[in-house]
Amino acid sequence: MGGHALICGGSIGGLFAAAALRTQGWSVEVFERSDVELAGRGAGIVTHPELIAALQAVGASIRDLGVQVHERVAFDISGDRVAEMPYPQIVTSWTRLHQLLRALVPDGAHHLGRHALSYARDGDGVRVSFADGTTARGDVLIGADGFRSSIRAQMLPEVRPAYAGYVVWR
Repeated sequence: MGGHALICGGSIGGLFAAAALRTQGWSVEVFERSDVELAGRGAGIVTHPELIAALQAVGASIRDLGVQVHERVAFDISGDRVAEMPYPQIVTSWTRLHQLLRALVPDGAHHLGRHALSYARDGDGVRVSFADGTTARGDVLIGADGFRSSIRAQMLPEVRPAYAGYVVWR
C-alpha cells in the first residue's frame, strides 16, 4: 500500500498522477490554484495508442473519448483533393480528457483555490504552504502546477521560461 501524496496542479498532468497513484493504493489530494473547475483550457488533441493505454491503465473510461477519423486528406491551393492517406485515430479535446481524469479523483480530495507557494521537508514527508495561509502534509509531493510552477521554482530556481521563437494562437 502507498502513502499520502500531495499534488499541486489539477490539470491533465496532476490528475493523471493522482489517478495513477490511486490505482497503487495511495491516498491523494490535488490542489488547484484556480477557484473554479478547469474547463475549456485547450484545443483539439489527436490521440495516440500511448494516451489510450495510459487512460485505461488509470481506469478512465475511453467510451465517448472523441470523434473517430479514418483518413487524412490533403488539398491543393484551389481546394481540390490531391492525396488521401488512411490513418484511423480518435480526436478529442483538452476538456474531455480533463473530465475523464477528474472523475477519478473524489471531490473531497480535489481542492480549488489552493495556490502552492512553497514546500519543506517535514520528518519523513513534506509540508506545502498555500497562499491562503493553510498547509498540507504528505509523504510525497508532485509539482504539476504549470509552466510558472512554484514547486519547480523552489526546487530548480535556475530554470526559467524561455521564448521558443514562436507563438501559438488557438
